Amino acid sequence: MKKGLKLIFISLIMTVLFMPDVYGATYTYHYDLNGRLTYIESTEGRIYFQYDSNGNLLRKELKDPLGFGVLESPAVDQIYTNTLSIKGWHLDKAGIESIKVYLNNEFKGLATYGQSREDVYSKYPNYNNHNAGFYFDLVLPKENNNYDLKVVVRNNNGEEMTYTKSFKQVILEPIGEIETPQANSTVIYYINGGTNNNRMTITGWNLELVRMKKIEIYIDNYLVTPISTSINLYRNDIYNLHPLYANQYSGYSAIISTPQVWFGTESKELKIIIEDVDGQRTTYIETFTVKGSSNIIITDPCTTRCAS
Repeated sequence: MKKGLKLIFISLIMTVLFMPDVYGATYTYHYDLNGRLTYIESTEGRIYFQYDSNGNLLRKELKDPLGFGVLESPAVDQIYTNTLSIKGWHLDKAGIESIKVYLNNEFKGLATYGQSREDVYSKYPNYNNHNAGFYFDLVLPKENNNYDLKVVVRNNNGEEMTYTKSFKQVILEPIGEIETPQANSTVIYYINGGTNNNRMTITGWNLELVRMKKIEIYIDNYLVTPISTSINLYRNDIYNLHPLYANQYSGYSAIISTPQVWFGTESKELKIIIEDVDGQRTTYIETFTVKGSSNIIITDPCTTRCAS
């Protein structure tokens, strides 16, 4: 028995010494319960060994290597968006028949294979495959949940390779602020100012995983028709404060007519309702004061004096 094991050990050593040294190749050795080498697996091919009942080598069979690759995305254990981008690459000399995507054991669809991956080609040039990349985009429900992702690659010989990844989805709730007018601040209504001199600007930000679709403005629960509005404005300052949202366009602004107050001051409630592209609505409320003023506003002091 010891002599047989010694012969097997020598055979293994010779196999390692004479295996071609291919750039990027890796080798895995498989043994049976008796310590006999059954097959060698590498990125360049498979070698199978068959023995008789006495442990003598009967046959050595060469086959193409099993397919191999990497599931690159999702690369993290926790995501904060409901859009899942599945990406990776796979090489198989037999060719690819299909790449099936499963989430919590539920079939979601077929990934697209054939994206350009020159980095993979440069590492494994013997496969002569410049387009080994695959991808699949999936929209998840907006809810906190745990997921098990499984990607099953099937080659044209019917052999399958499975990639798995577990991750947690954490939903980030909308956050934001009305910046102007500031809470409890005072806005002047000029009694003799006319329409052009009685305008107030509203600014703020609303941060979500998706962009805004529209903005509604209410004063004391009455819908206001704005003179102008702008949404999805660039706000890198907000992005830097909340990078997990990955949204640089959270700003908004609007111009409305200043609420009329003829005498004294009145407290007003400003309500902003923002609807995102997915239909979700978020409300912001603050109060401010409008003060009536009889001061005369001269918009162009040269209007009458310079006419002559």
